[in-house]
Amino acid sequence: MTDSVRSKPWPSRRVRAFARAAGVVAFALTPGAVGHAWESPLYDASWSPTPALEFETDKLVQDFSYAGYHRGERQIPDVEGPIFDAVSGFGADPTGATDSTTAIQQAIEAAAQAGGGVVLLPEGLFHVAPPPGESAALSIGTSGIVLRGEGEGRTFLVNTSTDMRGKRVVSVTGPSPYWFWNNGTSYPLTEDLLSPTKRLPVSNTAPFAVGDWIVVRNTITTDWVNEHNEPDWLGYENSMSGLAWSRQVVGIDEAAGELEIDVPTRYALKTRDSARVFIRNGALFEVGIEHLSIGNVQHEGSQWGESDFSDPATSAGQVHSSRLISFLNVRNGWIRNVASFQPEENGTSTCHMLSNGIVLRECRGITIRDCHLQRPQYGGGGGNGYMFLLQHTSDCLVENCVAEFNRHGLVFASMGSSGNVLRHCTDRTTGKATGSTGGYNTSGRASDHHMHFSHSNLVDNCTADDSWFTAHYRPYGTPPKHNLTSAHSVFWNTRCEGSPTGFAVHSQQSRYGYAIGTRGTVTAVRTTGLSSEKTNPVDHVEGVGQGDTLDPPSLSLDQWRRRLGFPDPDAGPDRNLYFPNAGLALSAATVAWGDAADPPAGASVGWRQVDGPASVVFDDPDRLSPEVAFPAPGVYALELVASLDSSLYDDFPDSEKSDQVTINVHPPGVSEVVLSPSDDAYVRDGAANVDDNFGTDSWLFMKEVGGTDYDREAYLKFDLGALAGLAIDSAELVLHSGETDLDATGALDHVADDAWSESTVTWANRPGPAVFRENWSPASDGVQRFDIGSLVAGEAATDEVVSLRLRIVSQTNSGTVFKFASKESPKADERPELRVRIREEFPSFADWMAGFADLSGEERGEEDDPESDRIGNLAEWIHALDPSRPSAPPLTTRIDGDNHQWLEFSLNGRLPGTAWLRIEASDTLDAGTWTLLPGVSFEMTGGPVAYSVRARLPTPPVGTTRRFYRLAYQNADD
Repeated sequence: MTDSVRSKPWPSRRVRAFARAAGVVAFALTPGAVGHAWESPLYDASWSPTPALEFETDKLVQDFSYAGYHRGERQIPDVEGPIFDAVSGFGADPTGATDSTTAIQQAIEAAAQAGGGVVLLPEGLFHVAPPPGESAALSIGTSGIVLRGEGEGRTFLVNTSTDMRGKRVVSVTGPSPYWFWNNGTSYPLTEDLLSPTKRLPVSNTAPFAVGDWIVVRNTITTDWVNEHNEPDWLGYENSMSGLAWSRQVVGIDEAAGELEIDVPTRYALKTRDSARVFIRNGALFEVGIEHLSIGNVQHEGSQWGESDFSDPATSAGQVHSSRLISFLNVRNGWIRNVASFQPEENGTSTCHMLSNGIVLRECRGITIRDCHLQRPQYGGGGGNGYMFLLQHTSDCLVENCVAEFNRHGLVFASMGSSGNVLRHCTDRTTGKATGSTGGYNTSGRASDHHMHFSHSNLVDNCTADDSWFTAHYRPYGTPPKHNLTSAHSVFWNTRCEGSPTGFAVHSQQSRYGYAIGTRGTVTAVRTTGLSSEKTNPVDHVEGVGQGDTLDPPSLSLDQWRRRLGFPDPDAGPDRNLYFPNAGLALSAATVAWGDAADPPAGASVGWRQVDGPASVVFDDPDRLSPEVAFPAPGVYALELVASLDSSLYDDFPDSEKSDQVTINVHPPGVSEVVLSPSDDAYVRDGAANVDDNFGTDSWLFMKEVGGTDYDREAYLKFDLGALAGLAIDSAELVLHSGETDLDATGALDHVADDAWSESTVTWANRPGPAVFRENWSPASDGVQRFDIGSLVAGEAATDEVVSLRLRIVSQTNSGTVFKFASKESPKADERPELRVRIREEFPSFADWMAGFADLSGEERGEEDDPESDRIGNLAEWIHALDPSRPSAPPLTTRIDGDNHQWLEFSLNGRLPGTAWLRIEASDTLDAGTWTLLPGVSFEMTGGPVAYSVRARLPTPPVGTTRRFYRLAYQNADD
């Protein structure tokens, strides 16, 4: 060891992988291309869920974290009961030999009379059909009822009726009035609301109570139509539904005349358009359909034309607008683990259903999860062949669902649809129905914002496979035509694996729309189309083909974590600990609690050991930055766990998260030498610059654009004399970038000629030849690291100098000049460093004793004390004392002027690499009371044979009257 050695953390090259967990579903995005993380300027650290931006003029990404069951704040429950078994209790036939409609409906009614419960369909096949005069086979009209099978592919529900025009297999319907019924009193807003807000100024707050459900809506007026440049809607104002959002009152400010609502507004509201509030407390709650397969016996007719739906006498007219599952006026419910299937009666047609799959209308807070719907018999016009349709629906979540073989897979429709999220869903093989018609037979395709200004929705991490996602201008349908389909909807990180149109997203929205990040085999985004003049300005597009590196990968999940304050722990960088340091403080650890400045109520943090050669000791494992002691050399893995202890977040995957840090504890003989360049400079090509010297510049520039006058290269030289005779384990060149452009490839070369000088080197006389070593890409964190251990070891053993060249071999932006800080940088912590880890081999205790010729053979044992100073030979060796002469006690204590207590001793610099020191304390001196002290810091001077060492002792616990300390030595070879 020499004075040039200093202990510091060895830089980590670890890349952390974060699993983005949904409320109950965790998924990871696997990058398909090499790149560096990027974020949208519309969603960065400065983003606000209620910004001072206006819907009508500004670009803004809204807060979509409220979508789903109870705003994403509760798990979908596994309701235990009471259980109403439709087979054993009510006589339903699981063989399918007889119709089970009456039996299952009786089970539903029994559950309703009991105030709710689980209607169980055991494993089997159940036939149902709408009774005469009824619009559904099975009807649920009471809150708290769950229709449950025993698993998709185990419980099968088959509707045998084909006379299904406008009918449903399962209907869940809440009480009227619904959202758009204007009976009852409305309360006007008293001012225009042009930005996202949770504050509603109303004419009278007295009728409202906290907990009330309300509908916030407006009327489509001539002024509204003209303002949105949609003359085709003039004359149809009264037939347009208007904007409508379901909200809950969470606070009332009587003095200000304001209601506080639970979810922000989604578009501009104006008093001019009769912006108002209705109380709408009537709805169904806590209704679920789960764990079953559902299908329909196919129609045997042959009239399946695009417009045949309009004639009820045709086969298309008889199945028109039928649905497998329909929710109307339901809040905080769910549909999960439901799949369509092909009933046996459908032969080889592959038909699963007659027309539509799942339809939500005038619903709020519904989660549809892990459902797979496909293959309608009819996919004609008029609203047929849709797998998932959200119409006049607020803040619902469709997650991990698949729509396949359909006219439209995942659909938003009408002015009351806003704040909904499609997350991790797939639309596959669009434009194809099946059944008796077969083949490619629907004129409609893709997952879309279908009609009439369904605004402010999010398509998040979804996949189009032989399809695409769209919110474009659609001048189709009966008047008032669909036309403006959306505004302020976001397509985030869209993946496309084949598209009939050649693009993954078509965004052509009123005001602004957003397509941020695409990936897959098709990445293009289209922003033009029919009536582009009505959708100006052009929508916001960025990150085409770069979705794999978009940060965050999921917009809604990141917003959800931020809003709810779920923890995001960072245990800090990996660390190296060099002898004799036996402990450290984990001071680099952090935990982010969403957007909150402080941890929320019920938050906790704690540390635990995951791996290592011995058990570490924390001074307090339940605080963020504890001190920790390592009782032996080796590699340790420690884990920081952050969690929320609240009934609101029970069992949420994100309510507890962890992150690990690795501590490499090195034994004696391993240390780090940090070298600065003796010379560094860049050189520049071009007639005006070939003879110019830039050796005093604070930056090392690099550029390659394939022509003269512009290219630049950087050179560094290190004197390796301090490494002569040392065993080199590794060496890392560390540089700090000053360039944010990451789209380039660089090269590192070894330069054989070391005679150059930073004060004289130019492009014309630059050293050579150079041997290519590796390609590199600019580091996203701005710290570039190169592993050059073998090169440094070879050069240290020969001429004790190493020269390097850094250059760019390709770049996409010809205007960018890449750069690293030089040794002349004003920022000392960004100057180049060569970090070399060295290892020394030391003599054993016996070899050390052999150097004392005066001692007899009987005086050379570890426990012998030849000079009778009560210090055995082993202790003399450890403390670099002379075993042939009496020595003073090797351990002393001292209190400095700041009242800090220190343990001081000498230390042999030739201890073996298997040795370790530990400081222990006791208040009684009794056996078994000695404990390892965590976080002890050492200061060591002198060397290389003998060092003076002092260790700062921690403050004794409050109430301690006396304390004893001892230095323990251990050797793994013993």
